[in-house]
Amino acid sequence: MAASTSVQAGNGPVPLTSSIPPCVYQPNPVEAAADLDTFRKYYLIFLPFVYLPSTMTSEKLRETYPFLWFTIMSVTCKHVDRRLAMSDAVKRFLAQKMVVDHEKSLDLLLGLIVILGWTHYHIKGDKPVLSVMASLAKSLVFDLGLNKVPSEPYISACLKTPFHPPAREKTQEERRAVLACFLLTSQISYALKRLDALTWTPHMDECLLALTQHREWDGDDLLAAQVKVQLIVEQLTRATAQSPDGVPPNYVLSALRSQLQSHKAQLPPHLQQNDTILSAISYADLAIHELSMTRPGPSPMPTSLMRDMHRYEAMSASLAAASDWFDRHFSIPSYVYVGMTFGYWWNMAHCLLTLYRLLEAGFQEAATARRLAAGPTVEEDCFGKFAKFARSMRGSWGSELAATGQSGGRGAAAAPVGDVVVNNGGSAEGLCMTFLQPDDSEAWIAGLFDMNWEV
Repeated sequence: MAASTSVQAGNGPVPLTSSIPPCVYQPNPVEAAADLDTFRKYYLIFLPFVYLPSTMTSEKLRETYPFLWFTIMSVTCKHVDRRLAMSDAVKRFLAQKMVVDHEKSLDLLLGLIVILGWTHYHIKGDKPVLSVMASLAKSLVFDLGLNKVPSEPYISACLKTPFHPPAREKTQEERRAVLACFLLTSQISYALKRLDALTWTPHMDECLLALTQHREWDGDDLLAAQVKVQLIVEQLTRATAQSPDGVPPNYVLSALRSQLQSHKAQLPPHLQQNDTILSAISYADLAIHELSMTRPGPSPMPTSLMRDMHRYEAMSASLAAASDWFDRHFSIPSYVYVGMTFGYWWNMAHCLLTLYRLLEAGFQEAATARRLAAGPTVEEDCFGKFAKFARSMRGSWGSELAATGQSGGRGAAAAPVGDVVVNNGGSAEGLCMTFLQPDDSEAWIAGLFDMNWEV
């Protein structure tokens, strides 16, 4: 299919090049309709980056946003071989369209958001392409001018003269796209510790406000709430990078906690019991308190008792945040798990790692972690499995660090062989080894730690 179409946006149409990646597998109309319904029901409740009303059929979506349609079909495909074939077709298509043909369109950006949001469906045993896809998404935002107002001057690279594109109000689709791009790139940046998130601009503040004021569905409120939480995490990331010891001052952490609680209190009524946003808030709370665990305490610290009290408070707060996260997780029906984003699964891995660190540090209250991470009918809960994995990591990490002389994180002192070394934020940055060899039934959690997500 190679035709040309357009969607009305503001004062004028936005051109789109309608084309679908060539692939040996294409879903038939019945499969496509079912997969779109699955995406609408179970995927968008975790990342509401696009509004797909019930009147939007698979055929209509394919005609309007063909690449978005194809990426949705790829992540909802129930056959692994077909899904991987579609994933390969998507990567080749992006290379041709963006690198060779220099094409830019909202359709491409929306498709990239699908790939970034559910990148675990595009893994084929080798390294994923998170950094590459995130960079492509950011470049599309820049090229389409979604992060700035149309009246801002553009400088022609060749003529060196200001160029003012015609004024045009942003559409809701464009606002959702740029906000979702920030959300995902910021989450990836926090996880990888190497990729910068899409820079937040004043115009994106306007997009955030307009999205809530002119909401078209409940997903708009959810996306806005997710972005606000991630903005707090982004502040935490910047404050951490600017601190000499890698830990922001206590007053900064306290201010971020206050912002987070204020945001939670101001949630719309229909989101006050929403598991997606509440789990995001719990994870942000964990990220803030976890940093306090690495600080010995306020200076001056006259007694070891005061140091221990400060550390105990940070550990208790971290445990409470992780407990709340798992309480939210297990309140979600298991049949919805198919739509959980890569960022959600990364948060789970980080929470499990934090619980294990608390136990290893001798924090007795963390013995309740087995209850927190246990399902009602599971013989061996996920924390029990993870604990075995973490113990397997100890020998590998310790011997690797002893051989290379590296530390587990920025500014961290070298740890004895056998100690689990993880830097702030739960990233195993700098360690590119096989941590363990799980059986197939346990690979779902091992993969989060056994992959080199840096690309």
